[in-house]
Amino acid sequence: MEDSVQAQLAKYKVTQQEVEEELQALEAGVKTEKTSYIMRIGWLEFLKDWNLKHLAHRVCAPDHSDDNIQLAAELTE
Repeated sequence: MEDSVQAQLAKYKVTQQEVEEELQALEAGVKTEKTSYIMRIGWLEFLKDWNLKHLAHRVCAPDHSDDNIQLAAELTE
């Protein structure tokens, strides 16, 4: 039983470290993007509660095999 608890604690610590490293990387990216233009248009305030990983996925170029792209092409023809 105690071995199981210790294994879970070790797994938790590893996960916690990974999350902290990811947050530091995100914060570093935000710090470099604080240009006067970005500050003026207010995107940082607007996006402050968003998951940046999901946002980054959404702004990437679409995959040509994406069904939504195919459907949009068919609907606009």
